[in-house]
Amino acid sequence: MGRYARKERPVDEPRLASGGLTEEQRTRVDIARGELEHARRLDLVAMRPADLVRAVEKLRGSLHDVLSVVHELTEARHPPSHL
Repeated sequence: MGRYARKERPVDEPRLASGGLTEEQRTRVDIARGELEHARRLDLVAMRPADLVRAVEKLRGSLHDVLSVVHELTEARHPPSHL
């Protein structure tokens, strides 16, 4: 082995992808982005009510997931302080 050993990260430490997100967080954001792009292409006026409800529910789920990522990032940077 060389003079310098590669620093190993703990098994439970998530690997960060670009932008400071973990790979899982990046995937969640990418999925939400894809759902939004799909919703923008829909002709909402021509949709049946049930299909419109499904589209809105998908967007609600995506929004919830992205807000969860934001919360995770906020908590990681500014953990709550206990007195």
